Amino acid sequence: MGKQSRAKWERKNGVGEEKPKILGLESGSEKACIFIIRWGTYLALFVPLIISTQFFFPFVAPKTTLFRIIVEIIFVAYLFLVISNSGKYRPRINALSIGLTIFLSVFILTSFTGINFERSFWSTYERMTGIFTMLHLFAFFIVLSSVFKRREDWEK
Repeated sequence: MGKQSRAKWERKNGVGEEKPKILGLESGSEKACIFIIRWGTYLALFVPLIISTQFFFPFVAPKTTLFRIIVEIIFVAYLFLVISNSGKYRPRINALSIGLTIFLSVFILTSFTGINFERSFWSTYERMTGIFTMLHLFAFFIVLSSVFKRREDWEK
């Protein structure tokens, strides 16, 4: 391998480079954030099993509320990952992410042009499918598609 080829290969594979530490975050915090995201995702998969008779709509409101809380915790951990690792956990732009972004944009646009924007934003306790929930679902998609990149991650 020639000198230029070796240098090109090393740049491509990141050999010999140290990762810059941003805001003092180290690999331990990266592992902690990935742990939070992984177990938060596992926890989100069990949200449909929750039923609470303390709510007027026991099959919808508690599930959606808990899902929103889990997604917010996961998203904060993801933001720490993006800040600490400049390019490793950035969202990928592909046909699916473009399609979902367009869908969310049209959803928000139609909410502005509707009769009651407050109902469009928050929705009702019967359905819980307003802009607020759609933004949480979109954030969940961004986090999962950016962090879980290997097939083994998805199979777990």
